[in-house]
Parts: sequence; structure tokens; C-alpha cells
Amino acid sequence: MKMKLKYINDESLQILKNNQKSILNSISKNPTKDWIKDYLGVDCFPTSKITVNDFTLFTDEAKPLNTDIKNIKIIFDTFKNLNETQAADERLWVGLALNDCYDYMIYRWGIDSESKMKYRWVFHTRGKRGMFYHGIARLWWYGHVSYDSSRDNPYELTEFGMQNIEILEGLIFRNYSNSREISLAILSALKDFHSDGGILTRDVLRPLYIYVSLLGGVSILDAFSKEELHDLVYKKLFTL
Repeated sequence: MKMKLKYINDESLQILKNNQKSILNSISKNPTKDWIKDYLGVDCFPTSKITVNDFTLFTDEAKPLNTDIKNIKIIFDTFKNLNETQAADERLWVGLALNDCYDYMIYRWGIDSESKMKYRWVFHTRGKRGMFYHGIARLWWYGHVSYDSSRDNPYELTEFGMQNIEILEGLIFRNYSNSREISLAILSALKDFHSDGGILTRDVLRPLYIYVSLLGGVSILDAFSKEELHDLVYKKLFTL
């Protein structure tokens, strides 16, 4: 079934951001979403022009963290046609968090602290950090940087990256992650290194990502083919 996405309007978004403690209290006291329109008004969720298939996120694991990979696939498959400008729009993700993904947000992130409201329900800051902390936006962006349609399993690199969250987190905050070809080359090299017995720790990943940044300082990263960049990264890993 198709549905039109609803987003949160600017005024309501500011109300959420300016009254996080009160909003958190409202969520805690109300098991349903009935409080939202009473608090924000009946017109708080305009309908966008974006049409997607209806979807449901998994909330079936004792440890909510264990649903991340399944829900990355659902969110990215559902919203695969978003461009990066649309996917950076806070109003879209906050609207989803308060509508279609409301039960998931409570299940995955809880409502036990005001910081959860600040970081997971809205964007706590502008730019990548705001997007990649948000409870729903992060799922799309993890899929975006790791989905490889050329593989038999296009989520192979996503699954690998989620085995050690520092792989994707460390990559996604780098400017060169804006290029999917660069991200896929790096992830592919990391996966091959790991398959060949290499151990990936923070002490390996951090200098590696700095090394790639320095490559971009003396060469334009996009000038490398995916295979060339893969080989450079793979060889460098054995020196770290």
C-alpha cells in the first residue's frame, strides 16, 4: 500500500525543541500519540509530495540494538529514492519519528532521559552529527553509505559495518563519505582486511580514516577508481 509522507512543520519543530522536558513528560504519561495534536495543533503534520510503500519497523528483539540492521534495510529500501538534500531535512525525520515510527522510537531509544529527546527525536545540531544521531535518519544514512547494488547481497557491506559500529560511525562523519563510491571502496577494503585475519579496532580505524583524508589533500579522491582506492586502503591497513 502506498502512502504520502507527513513531515512536521517549522513552528511545531521549534515547539518540540524548546520544550523537550515537557514533551518527554507528555510521552511518558501517554501510551498513544493522542497528546501530539493537543500539544502541537491539528495542522502540525502537513502532507509531503513524497510517496512510499507502507512499512513497519521491527521491535521484536529483547535487545533493541539487535534490530538495527533489519531496520536499516527497511528504511533504506522504503526511502531509497530520496536525494541527499531531502534526506538531510530534519522535518521529514522528526515527522516520521512522531508518526509511523513512534512505537519504534520508544522501543529503541526509550524516554528515560531528556538527552534521548535532544539527540534521538530531533536533530541536536546542524549538519551530519544531527542527522546521524537521530533515531530514524541514522538508519537511512547508514544504508546510504554502505548499500552496494553491484553485490549479490547489496547490504553485505552494511551488515559488515554494523558488526562494529565504529566502522560506519567513523566513516560517516568524514567529508569524503559524501561520495558513495569512496565509501564503498573503503568498506570493501575493510571487509577484505577483516576476512584475511586483520583486526579492526578504534586504534586502526582512526588513523586509516585520517590517511584517506590526507590522500584527498594531495590527490582528488574521486580521481581514483574504486579498485585503486580499495587497494590503497587495503595495503595501508597492514601497516597500522
